Amino acid sequence: MENTRKSEKTAVDNLLGEIQWVVRTAKKEHWDFAQIAGELARLERGWLSNVPLDLRTAEICRRAIEQEQGWLSDVPDDLRTEELCRLAIEQEHGSLYDVPVEHRTDDLCRRAIEYGNGWLSDVPVDLRTEEMCRRAIEHGHGWLSNVPDELRTAEMCELAVEKNQGKLHDVPDDLRSEYICRTAISHGHGWLSDVPVDLRTAEMCRLAIERSRGRLADVPVEHRTAEMCELAVARSSGWLSDVPEEIKQGEKK
Repeated sequence: MENTRKSEKTAVDNLLGEIQWVVRTAKKEHWDFAQIAGELARLERGWLSNVPLDLRTAEICRRAIEQEQGWLSDVPDDLRTEELCRLAIEQEHGSLYDVPVEHRTDDLCRRAIEYGNGWLSDVPVDLRTEEMCRRAIEHGHGWLSNVPDELRTAEMCELAVEKNQGKLHDVPDDLRSEYICRTAISHGHGWLSDVPVDLRTAEMCRLAIERSRGRLADVPVEHRTAEMCELAVARSSGWLSDVPEEIKQGEKK
């Protein structure tokens, strides 16, 4: 065991020594990225994040992303040009979050969302068109809460709850249909208290209680059967004070 530990320590010391040698030599001899990457790759450390900050030039960063050995987040802020950001998104080595706001064009945002490297919340509000929002939700990269109010149509809301990208309280009151409410509660993205009173059927209430998405206090009195009350109490979703008196009296008999 002792010999194994000594061997591991020696290997780590040797690796650190080699990396330090690469850094010192690169600075002294002004190596370009190819030389630095070559040496670090030999050590299985050929990533932009391992290149010293003062050596991360525009050329080095571009080549690192082209060779899929660097992330946009590792590129200094002043070097994140529109061209480099586009390259990073296309190579799937950059997130829209790391793209400067002034470079977040309609085309770049669409590409980022389609490639799974961007969220609707990172898209400038003036670029959140109906198509952009729909694509983001379809790809699982956008919440209904990030969709402008005027674009929250019945179709958009249904899509959001179906894709687990929307909470019931973000759906406009007049669009909370039986289908949307049931789907939202089934997916754990809605509470019984957010369901219109006229849609709180016995079935809807039971579903909410079973999924721990509703309290007995929100169940219409006519649906508070002994079975419903027992289920709510068992799920820690109901207080004794919310149980109808006749049911409590029946239990005492």
